[in-house]
Amino acid sequence: MPAPWIRWLALVVAVGFVSWFVFAGRRTPTPSFAKYCKIYPRAQTLSCSPGFIQVSTGSTATCQPCPRGHTAANNTCVKLLGCSELAQVTPPVRLTAGGVKTIYKTTLHGQTVVLAKGHLEDDFRTGAAVLLQLTPHARVVQPLGVCLDRLELLLPFHPSGGAHQLDPRTLAWPARVRLAMDYVEIMRYLHNNSAGTRVMCDGNSLGKLLSQFLITTDHRLLLNDVDATPLVSRATGVLIKCGHRQTRRDNTLFVAPEQLWPFPHRPFNDEEMPGYCEKSDVWKLPFVLEHFMRTLVMQCDVCIYMSECMSVVPILLPRQRTHRPGFGAPSTSDSPKYDGAAPERTRWSGPDCTS
Repeated sequence: MPAPWIRWLALVVAVGFVSWFVFAGRRTPTPSFAKYCKIYPRAQTLSCSPGFIQVSTGSTATCQPCPRGHTAANNTCVKLLGCSELAQVTPPVRLTAGGVKTIYKTTLHGQTVVLAKGHLEDDFRTGAAVLLQLTPHARVVQPLGVCLDRLELLLPFHPSGGAHQLDPRTLAWPARVRLAMDYVEIMRYLHNNSAGTRVMCDGNSLGKLLSQFLITTDHRLLLNDVDATPLVSRATGVLIKCGHRQTRRDNTLFVAPEQLWPFPHRPFNDEEMPGYCEKSDVWKLPFVLEHFMRTLVMQCDVCIYMSECMSVVPILLPRQRTHRPGFGAPSTSDSPKYDGAAPERTRWSGPDCTS
């Protein structure tokens, strides 16, 4: 006589076999994804960024950039507005002011726009020239008009304002990830474009750096202020320095080590301050990503990437590689502590800007 558990097992197997035999042939097979797409084709929509026009070749449509000095209007490339057109703007309303220019909100032909008026001629002309070199690009604000005689620049109005005014926690996580990836794309474009390798100098704190960017209505990031983006030339060995004053850190590690005065026991001397390259932007990248993606469930996945991003810069020696909590490196008793002073230059002769 078989044991009771053997009989129960045989009964379960028999019932399962009969059920499969009876119902297997009656099930409707699930259509494959390919068949589903053929029955219900997905709508193909193409939206071009400012400064781009839609060009159709047969059944294929693509976005093509307008020539430099042009913008797109009604899917046609037109020249940027000049001094005579900019003189027709309505009386402007002051929005904000910086060291180089003052920003006004105004209207032109019924369209709300932004008018930038410079008060430092050399810096304003440099920034306008760089902006015209970098556009059109999907992640760079597209100029609408320029009048260098009056130091005026006409730009589109973005009601969402600057990135420093945005609390990322109010957005859904896909939008926050998109903002982080937009910043990575902008840095890649600044460091690798036909106009040369440029460095974001106007950003010694996270808030100041974010103020150089705009947020669009669909929560995308736009590079807006390029007044302080000096050019690095690896071929000629030309490095940059962000200003002629001593750069200091606050209570964070946001400023890259190579931007600090390397001789803490000697007074600052701009002539002795070594130059550096775009790798100072690479150092700041993890802090911006953390700002956009903090409190996300997937934060632990990006922590590894962010900690590696800070360590790929060749100038980072073990004693200078200080990790903040949440950056993927556990805190140990022998970990270096940041006391606000510049790292000692005992084993480091300068940033490696050759690779």
